[in-house]
Amino acid sequence: MGVETIVADLARPPDLARVADRVAADDVGLLVNNAGVNGYGPFHEVDPALLTRVIDVNVVAPTVLTRMAVPGMLARGRGAVVNVASLLAFAGDLPPGPLPYRAVYGGTKGYVVTFTRTLAAEPAGTSVRVQVVCPGLTATEFHLGTGRVPVPGEARVHDDGGMPAADVVTASLAALDAGEVFCVPGLAEPAAAARLADAESALRGGSGVTLAPR
Repeated sequence: MGVETIVADLARPPDLARVADRVAADDVGLLVNNAGVNGYGPFHEVDPALLTRVIDVNVVAPTVLTRMAVPGMLARGRGAVVNVASLLAFAGDLPPGPLPYRAVYGGTKGYVVTFTRTLAAEPAGTSVRVQVVCPGLTATEFHLGTGRVPVPGEARVHDDGGMPAADVVTASLAALDAGEVFCVPGLAEPAAAARLADAESALRGGSGVTLAPR
């Protein structure tokens, strides 16, 4: 089996279009949307152009690429999409230190979680699977830059270490085989995901037409 390399900056529409055309081809059976940039920093200080880049890479690109891949998978009766989010999607209003300043990054990963979990219900009953992976701190160079430019030098790992990237992949593939839509590689208590679904169900109870008493 050969390897085809496509060099692209997914924040650039022409590059995204090239990758989207390739993803739509008949020989694509697995799409992993793993590209991401963080744009960390206090919201009022970060360059708006960098925040736009974060949204383009973390939200627009996986949405477009998934849209291009899924129709062919459905037509062929097989395939899978894995979208990589982050546990920072659930960090909410926890203050920075040790967590980063992350308002836009966390928001984009929250989108990936909701988008993927909601989309996964559409091909239910088919052989097409959709999964979101939410790793915690991972042993890569991701935190060594904001995403404006590549991290210089050879591949390095930030000082805080983290889970080996290979273990994140192993967890995702095992969960995919098990039919799990929501994968947290380091979560030892699977019931936590069920409690999240229960909490969401309770919140949806607030959609009534009568103002709740306070």
